[in-house]
Amino acid sequence: MEHPALVMRSWSRFIRSQGLSGSGFLAFVGGAVFAAAVVAVAWVVVPLLLPSQELLIRAIGVPLLLAGLVLSLALTLRSMRRGVLLQSWARHRGLGYVHQHRATRNSPWSGAPFPRTGGYVVRHHLIGDGFESARFRSVPDGRGYHSAGLVDSFTFVRFDLPTFVPHLVVTGNRRSVLRAAGLAIGSGRKLGGSIEFDSVFTLHCPADYERDALYIFTPDLLALLIDHAPGCDLELVDNSAYLYFSREPKIWNERVADDLLAVVDRLRRKLERQTRSYADGTREREVGAGASSSSASAAASGVSLGGLRLASKTSTRGRAVALAVWMPGFAVIAVVVAQALGWISL
Repeated sequence: MEHPALVMRSWSRFIRSQGLSGSGFLAFVGGAVFAAAVVAVAWVVVPLLLPSQELLIRAIGVPLLLAGLVLSLALTLRSMRRGVLLQSWARHRGLGYVHQHRATRNSPWSGAPFPRTGGYVVRHHLIGDGFESARFRSVPDGRGYHSAGLVDSFTFVRFDLPTFVPHLVVTGNRRSVLRAAGLAIGSGRKLGGSIEFDSVFTLHCPADYERDALYIFTPDLLALLIDHAPGCDLELVDNSAYLYFSREPKIWNERVADDLLAVVDRLRRKLERQTRSYADGTREREVGAGASSSSASAAASGVSLGGLRLASKTSTRGRAVALAVWMPGFAVIAVVVAQALGWISL
């Protein structure tokens, strides 16, 4: 058990480095003041306005209100404590740490599930040399629209590749993180990496890149995913690899965080070996035949224009959730219009 002085020092360092707002300290203090004010009003003022309900308000209403406010404060404090632990761990591993960050601009990541419109919120953001990890949630733009159709948050780990590669995505057949988040791959080819893993994974690649995909995603690489990152999806895009998790690993636990780094290191070393000598034959044929200006621009990355991106669309789950969210609003509008036209009377 850590000495109280060291614990206080860790908390102080966390609040100073993350800021009053970013650390959650401002929300906690503001919430405590608000909770005290609300309970005082509910205990003193409301019974004066509704004297006949005084016993009910004080015996049931105030305790329920207090319980809800205390729970909210407890969750905020738990989030801060996790941030303190995670920042301390990251500091000893030479990693940067951002507890939470909200942005209104487009996300800087190139993976398929990151929306091209609207903003985003990340938390537990670890940043290292050619490596980062965070919990991501997209924020709709002013029209309430997500370009990627996301309906759920996810955790991602991104690390650099030694060269540019075609856009390749491996999704789980039983549980796909991207599909659960509301995204489906809407173009390209679907193929199995090897016969023994066809029932486990679906490998998505651009048209004419089937051989390239199987060159990179060998059976031993897929076996590594099964053994060390079960339930995860993997995406290669440009010169980066993205590993996606539905549930956030409990990385505020030092052992879990170390295990995550070890898994990423294994996967990174394997992908480095698989991609280091990769060359896009399609791009070489285009250059040899005289590529167009757009293809030549894309070829600066070493990958043909046709291999750079797979199109994405909203998954069935994403459409179902969107329908459930919008249906009440459409129902209200329909009732108002019908009443205005005299079709119904309320």
